[in-house]
Amino acid sequence: MNILRYLSGTILGMMVLACLNICWSCSEDKEEVLPPAIELTTQGVEMKALGGDASVLVNVANAVEGVELKAECSTTWVTDLSVADNKVSFSVLPNTADEDRETSITLSYTGAESKTLKVTQKGMGNLFDLKAAAKDESTVVATVKPEDNDMKYLVMILPQTEADAYNTDEEMYQDDITYLKYQASKLQITLERIIEINQRQGEVNLEFSGLSAMTAYCIYCYGISTTGERLTPITKVSVTTAVPAGLDCDFDISYDINGVEVTMNVTPSNDETRYYFNMLQADLSDEEVMSKVMDYLGQVIYLYEQNGYTRAQAIEAITFSGPQSYTFNILEEDTEYKGFAFAMSPSAVTGPMTTKNVKTGSVAMSDNQIDIELYDIQPRQVRVRCTPSNNDPYVVSYAPFDYYGELSDEEVLPYLANYFQTGQVESVSGVYDSELTQLTPNTKYEMLVVGVNGMSPSTKLFRKVFTTPAEEQVDLHLKVEAPKYYSASDAAKVYPQVFGPYTQYAIVPVHVTADPGAEVFYNIYQGDFSSEESASDDVIISNLTGAFTAERTDFFADYDTDLTLLATARDQKGNFTKCYRRHMVLTRDGVSPIEEYDFPGIEQQSQAKAPSAASKAKALRQHAAPTQAVPMPQTLKKAARRQASVADTKRDACKGPFAKNIMRRQLPDLKH
Repeated sequence: MNILRYLSGTILGMMVLACLNICWSCSEDKEEVLPPAIELTTQGVEMKALGGDASVLVNVANAVEGVELKAECSTTWVTDLSVADNKVSFSVLPNTADEDRETSITLSYTGAESKTLKVTQKGMGNLFDLKAAAKDESTVVATVKPEDNDMKYLVMILPQTEADAYNTDEEMYQDDITYLKYQASKLQITLERIIEINQRQGEVNLEFSGLSAMTAYCIYCYGISTTGERLTPITKVSVTTAVPAGLDCDFDISYDINGVEVTMNVTPSNDETRYYFNMLQADLSDEEVMSKVMDYLGQVIYLYEQNGYTRAQAIEAITFSGPQSYTFNILEEDTEYKGFAFAMSPSAVTGPMTTKNVKTGSVAMSDNQIDIELYDIQPRQVRVRCTPSNNDPYVVSYAPFDYYGELSDEEVLPYLANYFQTGQVESVSGVYDSELTQLTPNTKYEMLVVGVNGMSPSTKLFRKVFTTPAEEQVDLHLKVEAPKYYSASDAAKVYPQVFGPYTQYAIVPVHVTADPGAEVFYNIYQGDFSSEESASDDVIISNLTGAFTAERTDFFADYDTDLTLLATARDQKGNFTKCYRRHMVLTRDGVSPIEEYDFPGIEQQSQAKAPSAASKAKALRQHAAPTQAVPMPQTLKKAARRQASVADTKRDACKGPFAKNIMRRQLPDLKH
């Protein structure tokens, strides 16, 4: 029994040992299983202050099927964190603080040791190297070097006193947006578009012109998206324009008096100095005179600038040099006036004012006899010839007979005096021969002529009645062609002096012809006047007779707005055709290549010497530069209110620029 137990135990043990040997042998033949491991191609990512998108390649060694890599970050400025295709992707928001910042992205995988990806982001600090210097009394130049050459940014300028009034960058930025919206509305484009036009990128050299002399300005810049979001703090630098030279000029003033007519003679001590002179009431102080004059000149300069002139060109146009004389005839009798003169720089800085008073005499009556002859009377126009018996001045006007026909001479004279005093009519001397237009067919009119001395009548009233004949519609084979239009921005790349101020417009060449001997009239107006209901032929003809008559005129016209090309023709008897009407909406996508534009009347100047300010202003008038489409007048002016001769343009003044401080900011000149 014991032997049996022993044998059975031995056998069992041997069997166990055999099994163990077999198992061991099997384990030696099986491949070792390694744990998963996260492998990163980099340990850290550096981001710019403006933020952006980033991605890092990652691999999981010994990956287990069905297990995914996870990425987590507790920092709110790291967004859109995801893992896909062996790549960790994320976005970083802009860092508006001056200091750098950092965070970590934790990568985890079941069975693997977690890994950390360090994310570092630069602070905004000073992202721009901004330098500025005065070029002259009205111009400053600036250089901008951004830290990030991929970033788009704006550069603007404000008077330093106005820039200092902002408590925060945000306040300044919000007013910038208001200013840009205003400019966009003027150009009839979107905010996004005007931002796109004025955005800068990389290192730039800029120029700001038309500034005030001896004035501190703040030039500033910041990153901005196309949608108008500010991306960076505002970097600022102060610069002061230079002191103008040549203002220390003395003036000798003398007068020649003829009743109420006074000739003012001005001789400057320096013939090269530009100066302005005029006359006002003597009861005004020198300070009041200067205030009134500068307010008026500011409006005139603004008018010039709105028509494409620089400030320097405008001032050259309204000032004088060397000895000058001018006869003032709109004066009251026995009244004292103050003549004045002062030097003026190209940026409108004035020198000391010289004044000298003068007293008018009594009205000098004239024995002038004026013969009125009316000829070539047509439905909408007439020629008038006034022949005086001497060379004394007189004024010519006209009105529908219903206005003054039943009034006596004494009753009519105050109306004529008012027209004369307010500059609606001007005095003439010698034979007056002119064409009066924009009359109404089949209407009775009266010519009114009277001699003047100063502001007062100096002769009896001369009157003559005439009636315009009825109008007949004629067919003169009117042909109007405007098949293409072009980008003025593209044209400015070829002739920047001519087209530079008008880059926001399209150029529309218009060709108009009719039968031989006929005269054509045409214009482009803002608005839709393609139907008789919007404007009758009579209204259109009344407006077109003061418009364009050449066979071709090139117009500046707005994009994306209603425009109407209107035209008519007149035969030698004064009868008109039915009006041609064409409604147009111009788009930037519809412009033709500028290579197809023939630039009429513009000669190549690439080899020419740089012109002076005076020659530049002259060139702008001589070149056949397009004229801008204008709004259609809502009503016709009454004939009685129309002047019989051309008004002095120096009397014409428009309303001044938008007065709010918000409009004092300025973008760099487009050519830079």
